[in-house]
Amino acid sequence: MATTATQIRFLLSALATILSATVVGYFNVGILYLFGLPLILLVISLVILWTTKIDIRRKAVATLVALPFVPAGFYIFIWWHEITIIT
Repeated sequence: MATTATQIRFLLSALATILSATVVGYFNVGILYLFGLPLILLVISLVILWTTKIDIRRKAVATLVALPFVPAGFYIFIWWHEITIIT
């Protein structure tokens, strides 16, 4: 059984992974993405997530839950800047 500190670290890293996936989706256009800066946050949060002493199934679920947030961040960018995709 994992300790409370390990569970808190896992939850914080899972939240950081979801947040960084959204940031990656939002900043997919522009100079920041060319240099890979948003991806650095995602990689760091995934490394922290996968180094916790939690069951591997929970780690996999936390990683897979973060994936839909990348296109969600992209659509937030489109909505925020009022870009028309289909004319």
